[in-house]
Amino acid sequence: MKQLVLYLTVLIILLWLSECYCGEGSTSCHFDHDGIKICNCSSLFAQRNGTCTETCFSDRHCKGRAVCRMGEGGAANFCECPPNYEGEDCEINSLCNRIKPSCYSRGATCEIIDSTAFCRCKPETAPDPVTGLCLYICTFDKCLHGKCEVVGLGYRCKCDDGYTGHRCETKIRSEFNLLQFVVLASTNAVIILLLLGILCLACRRRDKNFV
Repeated sequence: MKQLVLYLTVLIILLWLSECYCGEGSTSCHFDHDGIKICNCSSLFAQRNGTCTETCFSDRHCKGRAVCRMGEGGAANFCECPPNYEGEDCEINSLCNRIKPSCYSRGATCEIIDSTAFCRCKPETAPDPVTGLCLYICTFDKCLHGKCEVVGLGYRCKCDDGYTGHRCETKIRSEFNLLQFVVLASTNAVIILLLLGILCLACRRRDKNFV
């Protein structure tokens, strides 16, 4: 019987000690007569919600997006997440968490502008007016004979030589004007006359040799 009482006493003490824990920044912990936990915190720490929490003096002492704010009662300042942010370093936006699945299903990402969350398509993509999905703006069939370039939410085609049109679908016809024809014909005529002259000169020399 004595052993059972001793065991229960030790168990109660261990449970009491485990409940009275104020975190790594505490020097001691105890309960007062009303059963309220009292934390004795080390320097640069103060009790907050039953735990010794690190204090701050300005926003630069806080991590991530956290800001330095006065705690309840005004006894100390603590790092807190601004509205709509959560996480250890306030890196998680709660507004985006609500619509993130919808954004991801469309191939988009969540962005915050003026405290409002919305889905935005990634670079070089745009929302399809029918499905709402983010689709690539430049696809293989956009420019038939040229290179597709993204311009805002649209595109333009940089056509290959000899092609024109919005999709580079039209082949440019070369205009063979009269002047070019005359120059080419004259050049050919001169060449032919020179060849005939050379041929005639060669024939005369051969006839003289026979005589």
